[in-house]
Amino acid sequence: MSSGRVPETAGSSEAPEQVMGVQPPNFSWVIPGRLAGLALPRLPAHYQFLLAQGVRHLVSLTERGPPHGDSCPGLTLHRLRIPDFCPPDPEQIDRFVQIVDEANAQGEMRELRLREMADLPSASHLCEGAGSKPKW
Repeated sequence: MSSGRVPETAGSSEAPEQVMGVQPPNFSWVIPGRLAGLALPRLPAHYQFLLAQGVRHLVSLTERGPPHGDSCPGLTLHRLRIPDFCPPDPEQIDRFVQIVDEANAQGEMRELRLREMADLPSASHLCEGAGSKPKW
């Protein structure tokens, strides 16, 4: 039995997956609406999902860039290139905090960091070594 509701994409030539995307693996908000973490996005639909969530910046902490990283023009990709299974160096921590601060200053409140490996430090660990409290 139908609920009588018309999907928001009705009349659109795009499939719902193309409009909303597909949630990337292990996506969750660390600070709701401002900072999230996820595993490596591998599909263009993952980037569409991030954009639909209001994410405007993706910070990659991996040596290799994420596949299809250029598939979503509304999303800015920042690459810190941290070797696998290694912690970030102080300059990389400072750069991460700078990216967040600049996005906040521009009113782009939703920042995203990317984790490919479970052994990489969490966002809170990245900020602890920066010498100052996070400004999120």
